[in-house]
Amino acid sequence: MLIALVGIDHETSPPAMRERAAVARQSLPSALSELRAVPNVEACAILSTCNRIELYAVLREHASGMEALNRFLAERAGVSIAELASHRYIRTRSHAARHLFRVAAGLESMVLGEDQILAQVKEAYAAVLTAQCGDAVLHELFLRAIQVGKRVRTETGIARHPASLSSLAVELCSVELDGLQGRHVVVLGAGEMARLAVENLTARCAARVTVVNRSVEHARTLVEGVARKQQTQGGALGIASLDTLAEQLHTADALITATAAPAWLVDAETLYTVTQHRGGEQFVVIDLGLPRDVEPGAENLDGVRVYRIDSLRTIAAENRRARAGHLEQAARIVDAALPEFLEWLEARYVVPTVSALQRRGREVLERELQRAINRLDDELGAREHRVLREMGDSIVRQLVNTPISRLKQQSAVGEGRLYAEIACELFGLRPETEAEHEDEPAAGTDRGHDSA
Repeated sequence: MLIALVGIDHETSPPAMRERAAVARQSLPSALSELRAVPNVEACAILSTCNRIELYAVLREHASGMEALNRFLAERAGVSIAELASHRYIRTRSHAARHLFRVAAGLESMVLGEDQILAQVKEAYAAVLTAQCGDAVLHELFLRAIQVGKRVRTETGIARHPASLSSLAVELCSVELDGLQGRHVVVLGAGEMARLAVENLTARCAARVTVVNRSVEHARTLVEGVARKQQTQGGALGIASLDTLAEQLHTADALITATAAPAWLVDAETLYTVTQHRGGEQFVVIDLGLPRDVEPGAENLDGVRVYRIDSLRTIAAENRRARAGHLEQAARIVDAALPEFLEWLEARYVVPTVSALQRRGREVLERELQRAINRLDDELGAREHRVLREMGDSIVRQLVNTPISRLKQQSAVGEGRLYAEIACELFGLRPETEAEHEDEPAAGTDRGHDSA
């Protein structure tokens, strides 16, 4: 078995490719079931955020399994495998585990140490449980990644001043509008990213923030939650339904969108009418949706400044520099967790196989030694018995030491299970292992890790 990862992110691929490949939260179970049905995929998970789409899998066979993962991602992105190859990255074995640990810790995000990514890793794992497409290795991998993410945030200062794409969007909005005092900002969406945007806007004293959403009740829940949390901070909070969006924009100075809608919700014509009401004053649009919430081409309108996710790179780079001092400590936590995970893998697959191999050697020794003694019993004394046994023990040790050593070496690079299975097949072994127990964690227990 092989742990593998195939993915694209904000560093390697254009927004349009990520937009096509993205998997909405409500579509995750069906996408996981589809991926799990791919030949040679033993277990799988999909991490889909505005900045990355990553496929994690435990593969039965390396070459054909990796080909299947690449094909699956290419088809979702609407490109050929050859075109995908110039944008995707591949990690296997311990490198795949280390990458997920770093992702959960916020070390691979555009915003170093961002708040949202750990919750998104938890959501990805929760979807695995819902779709029942995990195995013990995948469960342990994600549980340990979640634990690492929490440790990094608890033990380092990397998240001491919370940051997210939403907070960067608000910062950009403030810069473009020369401050938020006296400004009206519309936030489109009622999810986590929208909530963070509203919190940051009110904390920066925006005069008015209106949450627009298809479900007014969801918008009301968001606004009431922010009001309770921040009490008297910030300006007035309002809500509106999606069908009144154009009306709300006519009195606004900026729009921040953060939905998971499958198609854009704000068309260029609506933004054009907004410019007519503003008498030439600039209107700021920051689109955090993936897929995009604002119609492509709206950037060409006079009087409208449209920013997409990748437009936040400059601010994100400044944020990364400000937090760089905590990066080394966070990286040490990640690197310390990796050997522990690999040791768990060895204990699960290699140690039982080693024990079974040693047991088989002793069984052969006892059988053949007893056969020889039975034939020579009258001619052997105590010394001869001891010499024969010592010789047999030495032969067995020399025969099994090399395969045992190779098993441990391969375990260290993430191939322990594959070589353990080969050894079992070659020697006809039946290891006593927990691998045949149920794959999913028992209900009501976290086995020493944080639940999703």
